[in-house]
Amino acid sequence: MSPIGDAFRNRLRMFPSLINCCTIDWFQTWPTDALEMVANKFLEDVDLDDDIRKEVVSMCKYFQESVKELSDSYYNTLRRHTTMSPQPHTWS
Repeated sequence: MSPIGDAFRNRLRMFPSLINCCTIDWFQTWPTDALEMVANKFLEDVDLDDDIRKEVVSMCKYFQESVKELSDSYYNTLRRHTTMSPQPHTWS
């Protein structure tokens, strides 16, 4: 089911419970430049030298991409989906 186009809009009109009773999450792999932007945004208030900041951002991308590979392996082994987000969460 693509979120773009008339077919999706028509389906929502025919089945309003898709909006009222469901949560639709669209999970796709984040591109490397987006991972870098998230890491830079998260670290912008942290006092780091530029060379260290570059390496920390690189580590953040590595961790995210490694988890993606492990998630794929987990799915291939057990047929169970996992999701992840590079965006840091705050809990209240």
